[in-house]
Amino acid sequence: MEFSYQPSYLSLYIGLGSNLGKSILYLKNAKKRLCSLRFLIFVKESKIYWTEPQEKLNQPWFANQVLKFYVPAHIDPKNLLKFTSKIEQEMGRVRKEKYGPRTIDIDILIYGNKILNDSKLFLPHPKITKRAFVLIPLQEIEPNIKLFDQPIVFYLNQLDYKLLGKKIWQKNY
Repeated sequence: MEFSYQPSYLSLYIGLGSNLGKSILYLKNAKKRLCSLRFLIFVKESKIYWTEPQEKLNQPWFANQVLKFYVPAHIDPKNLLKFTSKIEQEMGRVRKEKYGPRTIDIDILIYGNKILNDSKLFLPHPKITKRAFVLIPLQEIEPNIKLFDQPIVFYLNQLDYKLLGKKIWQKNY
């Protein structure tokens, strides 16, 4: 009898954002680089949404998107963070000011049902329930997902936002 190891997989949701240069090309390039990571299995992607800036208002609008992958359960989320940070750096991300303009932002939103409060990584993402630009594309690709035992619509109903086509306006949270 031959034994073959079959890893169990977790659902992984990653948020992408860009508001400098050719934002859509940055999102596509980030997706391509994430898909090249051998341990990630691409599942689906949301549409790209144009979003009013949050926190720091005086900057260009953002292109935002959410991607779903499967990741083997044994992969440590902190290791994935190292890969996503390296991709950001290779794509020209410079961290000059918090919430400032950027070529690419890659956020690990949800990593299976893992909860993590580390100095460098929080899971689920600490602002996930306050950001329409994350909740709307997440709901698009995973309409029945729950966050903290609540459906996404529960959190959307608490936000002051407007969705028109692919544009999202949200009052600062």
